[in-house]
Order: sequence, then C-alpha cells, then structure tokens
Amino acid sequence: SHCHEEGGPNGAGPGAGDLELVYSVGRALFAGRQATQRAAETLQKLVESEAKVNMRELELSKLDTELKQVLRELSDVRANSEADIAGLKSEGTALSSELESAAELAERQGAL
Repeated sequence: SHCHEEGGPNGAGPGAGDLELVYSVGRALFAGRQATQRAAETLQKLVESEAKVNMRELELSKLDTELKQVLRELSDVRANSEADIAGLKSEGTALSSELESAAELAERQGAL
C-alpha cells in the first residue's frame, strides 16, 4: 500500500521522526521534572535555613532581653547594697558616737 511505503522500514519516514519527537519531549519533560524537584528541594532548604536563622535571631533577642533583665537586677542589688552599706555606716557612726558619749559619761561619773 501507498502509506506503508512512505513510513518505510529504513526509518526515514515520519513514523521514526514522530518517535524521536516523543522521545525528546519525554526527555525534556523528565529533565523539567528533575529541575522542578531540585528547585523545590533548594527552596525547601532555603526556607529551613531561613527558619533556623529566624530561630537564632529569636533566641538571641531572648538572650539579650534576659541579659538586660539580669543587668537591671544586678544594678538594683548594687544600689540596694550601697544603700544598705550607707545605712550600716551611719548606724555604726551613731553607735560609736553613742559609745563615746557613754564612755565620757562613765569617766565623768567615775571622776565624780
């Protein structure tokens, strides 16, 4: 028949060409699918690493806040200690002057 001769067993006809086209389209699709998958994986890695970075930033800001809190508490403690020390000093001064007065009184009473 006429059709069969055009196709031909020697691979020169449109049958072989169609097959090659199908193969190349298949290869292109496969390559495209692989590229898409690689892109998706890369995107996933990017998202994960960005999440890690965000987590680190969050942790750092939390640590920063905690550190500031600790420093505030320390300065409160220092201020309180200084106030306590000042209080103790003035108490000590008052006591020693009282003791001096008492000693002077005792001396005077002893002298009388």
